[in-house]
Amino acid sequence: GINAEYMGDAAVVAAKTAVTTTLGAVSGGFSALFLARVMLKTWDLDSLLNGILAGLVSITAGCSVVEPWAAIAIGYIGGVVYILVSWAVEKIKIDDPLQAIAVHGGGGVWGCIAVGLFATEKNVKRAYNLDKDVFGLFYGGGAEQLGVQCVGVLSIMAWTIFWCFVVFTFLKLIGKLRAPAEYEERGLDISEHGSLAYDNSHMVLEMFLKLQAEEMQRQPSWSHLYGDGLAAYSSVHKHVADIRPYEYDYLSGTPQHTPMQQYP
Repeated sequence: GINAEYMGDAAVVAAKTAVTTTLGAVSGGFSALFLARVMLKTWDLDSLLNGILAGLVSITAGCSVVEPWAAIAIGYIGGVVYILVSWAVEKIKIDDPLQAIAVHGGGGVWGCIAVGLFATEKNVKRAYNLDKDVFGLFYGGGAEQLGVQCVGVLSIMAWTIFWCFVVFTFLKLIGKLRAPAEYEERGLDISEHGSLAYDNSHMVLEMFLKLQAEEMQRQPSWSHLYGDGLAAYSSVHKHVADIRPYEYDYLSGTPQHTPMQQYP
């Protein structure tokens, strides 16, 4: 949708952009889901969703200059790139819980390079009104545009690395690079925004009580231990209520001065 919106009045280009963007997203999700199934031995929802995002990122650079079949290939490879980069980032122990490096870094690099491979002469002229013959390697355009895309990728990486180094070094010098240790321990959702991002305490309690009942049936003499555990569980959640004393109004973006419902 975003890709098609910026194509101006060129209805044909906008229509093609909408089609290629959708196909790239679908194929990226498909490849990531099934590759994750092979590697993780399970159907992983996160891999599916991030694969869709990787497919979208991959097709963005070439959405107006490639054919639908190429969009499927670009998105499919983008999903594979996401899974492999995500695996590599985890192996070298880089903290990237949102997998932004794999989705946007890996998908973005591949998408830019793909333009130099899959762009057609007709689509390039229609989208950019160029007189010069510029199109992809697979369509007989030679390696010129592919080289331009690679130089563009390296330039973006150099610019990004330089300014990130400057900004993060400055933040480190003034002591603002990391949150305080107590904020990290509580979680930034509570400390900075006054709310739990994943408030599944009721699910944890239900699971605890179910396990307690099952274990008491097997070992009745251990029931007092589970009673102590439940008391500890309640204490933890009262602590959570203490550090989040107000509900957060997501519509207005401001804390509402109404006491939180106390946990059991």
